[in-house]
Amino acid sequence: MINHLDVMSNYFINGLADEKNAYDIIGQSFISIIEQFAVILKVSENGGLNGIRKLYIIWKNRNNTIALSKQKGTIEKQLNEIFDYSIKTVGETI
Repeated sequence: MINHLDVMSNYFINGLADEKNAYDIIGQSFISIIEQFAVILKVSENGGLNGIRKLYIIWKNRNNTIALSKQKGTIEKQLNEIFDYSIKTVGETI
């Protein structure tokens, strides 16, 4: 299975297939599978599987960016809903 994932990853890494569209379809599953096989990938660090590593980094970073952007939007909305009122001190000009 790992070898099949590496071949597939190389198609994307080398521009033979559209990784952006593939991310939308299989990105989450790919990330999950690779994280489950992290020990195997660590052991074979010098023995290939570079396609998997490269695609994992690209897709994991994209996944994190999307998640953080959603959090940012939620936080900004919450901040905008907070009524910020301050009391002016005596003698303070407007």
